[in-house]
This record gives sequence, structure tokens and C-alpha cells, in this order.
Amino acid sequence: MGKIKQILIISLLFILPLTFALAQYDDAVTETIKNITNYISFLAGLLAVLFVVVGGVMFTTAGGNENQVGTAKKMITYAAVGLAVVLVAQGITSIVRSLVSISS
Repeated sequence: MGKIKQILIISLLFILPLTFALAQYDDAVTETIKNITNYISFLAGLLAVLFVVVGGVMFTTAGGNENQVGTAKKMITYAAVGLAVVLVAQGITSIVRSLVSISS
């Protein structure tokens, strides 16, 4: 669980200052950064779905092997947590972007 918190903190430390810094620039730059973050979020979501599917297949084909079942459960859990982190990061950047656009 410590790694998940580290990833969340690091991603927030990069996303929030970037959003504030780009709010001062042209709409084209802000739109470009928005497109980049959307693309990265799409890729992360795609990877999360892929890992859930792979974990599900591992779980189904485990045949009672406790190590494989444990690995599959961890894979599905980490994929779900990663997807949640991506969704939270998108929400935070959207909120910050709207707050900055209101104030300027």
C-alpha cells in the first residue's frame, strides 16, 4: 500500500503545478496539455483494463494454485487502484483548470 501512496503523491506533485503554470499561458498551450493528459489517462485506463483481464484469466486458470490465485488477486487490485488514481488525477486537474479559468 505504500507504493500506491507514493505514486499518488508523485503524480499529484507533477499534475497540480503543471496545471497552475499553464493556466497563465495561451489557450493553445493549455489545450495541448489537456490533450496530452487525456491521452496519458486513456493509456493508463487501457492498461488497467488489460491487467484486470490478465488477472481474471490467471485467476480462472489457477486450478487451486494458491500462489497464482494470490498473484491474480493482487494484479486485479493494483489495476483497480491504478485506475482510481488516474480518475482522481483527471478530476483534480479538471477542478484546478476550472478554478483557474474562473479567476483569470
